[in-house]
Amino acid sequence: MTIHAPEVEASPWSDQASADEPLYRQQIKYLFQNSDFYRQKLTDAGFSDADVVGGLAEIAKLPFTEKDDLRATRDQGHPVGTYLSVPMEDIVRIYSTSGTTGIPSYIPLTQSDLADWIEISSRSYRASGVVEGERIVTT
Repeated sequence: MTIHAPEVEASPWSDQASADEPLYRQQIKYLFQNSDFYRQKLTDAGFSDADVVGGLAEIAKLPFTEKDDLRATRDQGHPVGTYLSVPMEDIVRIYSTSGTTGIPSYIPLTQSDLADWIEISSRSYRASGVVEGERIVTT
């Protein structure tokens, strides 16, 4: 099997954890600054600011978020939901679940998010044995 991104996928765990730690802390800070939903959820869970959340070693202390939590934040003024952390004009694609077991969920992506989605999907497909030149149908 060929690895899609060996610099990440074959990196020693300690190296990858060291690289992920500042990115995780940056993400938590970003959510406090830009997402009404996550700011409130984290505050309600006892985290007054991003520094109090801590790092990856404390990730298990974060509250869970379920689909219904996200769906409940949608209204006329927030068609995607208040968890959105960028202006709508920065959204380049919105994926939707089918809603076969309930109300559809929306996954808004910025250009950067879309690039990440493609990279992550590429890694996943390669790990599943899909090689360049093959075609798959994904839903």
